[in-house]
Amino acid sequence: MMNFLANVFNTDNNNDTNKVLVGQLETMFPQIKFLLVAVIGLTSILVNIFWDKVDTLTIMIWVSANALVILSRVCFIIYSKRNLNLNNAKIHAFFFALGSLMIGFIWSAASFIFLDFNDPISVIVMVTVLTGTSAGALVTFSAYLPAFYLYNTCVLGPLAWLLINQPVSELTQLGYIIIVFWASLIGYSHAINRNLQQFILMRFENVGLLKNLTKQLDISEQASVDKSRYLAATSHDLRQPLHALQLFLGNLGSLVNPAPQQFLIAKSIAASTTLNRLLSALMDVSRLDSGEVALDMQPVLLDEFISEIAQEFQIECEQNGIDLAVSTMPINVVSDPLLLGRCLRNLLSNAIAHAAAKKISIICKIEPDNQVIIQIVDDGVGIKYSELDNVFSEFYQLKNPERDRNKGLGLGLAIVKKLTTLMDHQLSLSSVESNGCTFSIQLSGSEAPLITSLLSDQTIDISGVFIVVVDDDPDICEAMSITLKRWGCEVIICNSTQELIDEFNHLKYSAPDVIIADYRLRDNLTGVDTIKQVRAFFDDHIPAIIMSGDAGETVIKESAGLLCHYQQKPISLPDLKKLIKEVTSADA
Repeated sequence: MMNFLANVFNTDNNNDTNKVLVGQLETMFPQIKFLLVAVIGLTSILVNIFWDKVDTLTIMIWVSANALVILSRVCFIIYSKRNLNLNNAKIHAFFFALGSLMIGFIWSAASFIFLDFNDPISVIVMVTVLTGTSAGALVTFSAYLPAFYLYNTCVLGPLAWLLINQPVSELTQLGYIIIVFWASLIGYSHAINRNLQQFILMRFENVGLLKNLTKQLDISEQASVDKSRYLAATSHDLRQPLHALQLFLGNLGSLVNPAPQQFLIAKSIAASTTLNRLLSALMDVSRLDSGEVALDMQPVLLDEFISEIAQEFQIECEQNGIDLAVSTMPINVVSDPLLLGRCLRNLLSNAIAHAAAKKISIICKIEPDNQVIIQIVDDGVGIKYSELDNVFSEFYQLKNPERDRNKGLGLGLAIVKKLTTLMDHQLSLSSVESNGCTFSIQLSGSEAPLITSLLSDQTIDISGVFIVVVDDDPDICEAMSITLKRWGCEVIICNSTQELIDEFNHLKYSAPDVIIADYRLRDNLTGVDTIKQVRAFFDDHIPAIIMSGDAGETVIKESAGLLCHYQQKPISLPDLKKLIKEVTSADA
């Protein structure tokens, strides 16, 4: 007993010990209220039974003392539940044990007040009540053994002593039975306490494992984000040589060459285009994962928008023997036209490359609550039900065991999933094997003003347009010079902004029609600086294009702030020609 009392007053602040102690006390809190209710009920029963058998004043004093201890106990429990922590656990445990001792004294007094050995009813009632409260305390107080021992010693000790000292042998034997009962409670309390401590320790271990797992997951997620940001940051350096390569190949293909050379050039252009497509897909996923894609939600007129996209795929569909059908209506929706266009192009490319379809349809439907659904429907081979969720995973391809790069990296549908989630559009897929697929994008309609459609004229003439190009990559400068001069443009090519301004000062040029500037230039300058300086030099708002391998939000925002067009590298020759025509026409 002295060891347990010493434990109560022990002020050692071992962290693990205090954690277990806090857990023990917290385990008792929910049970105490039931014990207190039982005490109040038993008090009422005793008062009712012995009201006429015991002095009224004595009963009232005992009841008042009992009520005062119960009230103080309730106040302490409320306070302890709010303020218990590792630093004060020993103090709370001490006062909890002290409270148990006080309740034990109150109920030990009941043996002297209510027990009448000449009245069998009195003996039966008191032995039943006192042993019952001790058994009830086993469940509640075993979590903290000092509290259990102090309470049960006070309650059962006097009762056993009084019974053993009676001349009637039956009462004496009952006293010894109570001692055995008391010893049994001690054994049970040890077992309960040991199991509870093991449970608490296991809980702490599980919490520690969970925290460590959470930490490792955070590290893993951060590493994934860092990797995505790194890939996004290197986008510019990777796209620069690819951009120059496509310009050179495009110009080489336009020359008169023997058939074998034309064949090799065509193959080179195809390989370059495939590389561009794969790199763009990889960079798109990296940008989405790193959270660097900015939304530009605005009204989009679907019939014009979808018709232009369908027109881009018409020749490819004809070459593959696919009938491309479009069924749209002048529905105005809210979306990011650039990102929505990327989704639809990816879905169409996926259907053409993998569906083995004879017919692909683009269908628009109006649903209730101002909702619009765009569907890409094919009559191809379909997808197994078990694979419907997998097709949206990154680098997952159903029918490319030979890993043909011309079939992509398995990122197209993953990008569509990420983009639709970003725009808060609902993407769904329904398919039956051997009976085609239906990809659906659900988005909200809008009554806002419409965006203007993009230039779609296939016969573009930009001869005579005066264009200045600023890029610090010599290969790109040379490729742009060859390309633009072949189109009949007047061209100035410079490696830096200062070189361009010096050229203007030297030969007194008139204002150019278009400025094409790379975003990243020498001396920590950007294409934004170039455009500002050229416009300031001529005091004119000259149309401009920022061309860059960067696809970050900063580049796009700075371009929009200058009211100039942003174009990601690489770009094909037809698209470049179309872009220059569009920019100059818009300014006319």
